[in-house]
Amino acid sequence: MAPPAGSAASLYLPAVNSSDILNLAGQLYVSHQLSADDAHTIRCPAAGVTFIPLPVGTAANVGLLTVELPPGIKKGDAYTIQVRQITEAELEPPPIITRGLKLRQRDKFTIDWRRTTGQFQFNLVISTREQLLYREKRLLAWLKWISQSISTSSRWRPVWDRYLVVIGGRVDGFGGDPNTIEPSPTGTVPHPKLPKPHHHGPQEPPCPKEERISHTGKVVGLIHDRFGDFEGFVLLDECGMEHCYHAREHATERLVRTAWAERAVITVFSPRHCPKEPVAIVIRRAPEPFQH
Repeated sequence: MAPPAGSAASLYLPAVNSSDILNLAGQLYVSHQLSADDAHTIRCPAAGVTFIPLPVGTAANVGLLTVELPPGIKKGDAYTIQVRQITEAELEPPPIITRGLKLRQRDKFTIDWRRTTGQFQFNLVISTREQLLYREKRLLAWLKWISQSISTSSRWRPVWDRYLVVIGGRVDGFGGDPNTIEPSPTGTVPHPKLPKPHHHGPQEPPCPKEERISHTGKVVGLIHDRFGDFEGFVLLDECGMEHCYHAREHATERLVRTAWAERAVITVFSPRHCPKEPVAIVIRRAPEPFQH
């Protein structure tokens, strides 16, 4: 769905002056909601439809679009942003020739319209800072590595520098330190430290089985992040319901990958208070051998 009311977008175009865009908008529209964040950044509402006119000759420029959501969003909310580049076009019809010796030409006139020359869409899925921090660290390491190969004279240089600032700010806001992240072609950064396992004493029994939930079925999908690292798997249970589990351990990946390839039936146990975290996987039965 569309972003909620109060969402704002910022479009950074280093080769275009914000004042030129605002002057053009004032000539084209009776009223608008565009404003200048700085000399090359236009700010506008992200909800509904907003037109940002560009001066003639700026179609080949590069830019950076950022979206800010208002307070009150919750984990699991999903929003869609669509961006289209619309170009004005015109057509002058050919002359009309009548039969006979006399040739008569229709009065000249042109047909004006707007056509879409490019578009893209991206989805915003709200998650927690604990789940986002590691991904943003990896993205920042990868962006820093690419940044080393971009020339200072490239048109992408100012956009890439702004992108690094944005992602570094996200890492800092999620509780990390962007200054400690080194460039990496594969986005390799230290894994987050996991809490040490708690050893139950004689007076503190382990979690009883009734505090666990389980689902039995077959693995129908493996989940990987943008760098190809294993993130979890999808289980289709015997009732036809899908269950998504989060896991990063290599041993878990090997186990569920084998179960997925061999179509084996497994049971996944997870805590009732955290149903997406598998704590035990039981292989119930392997597929029956093929018989001729």
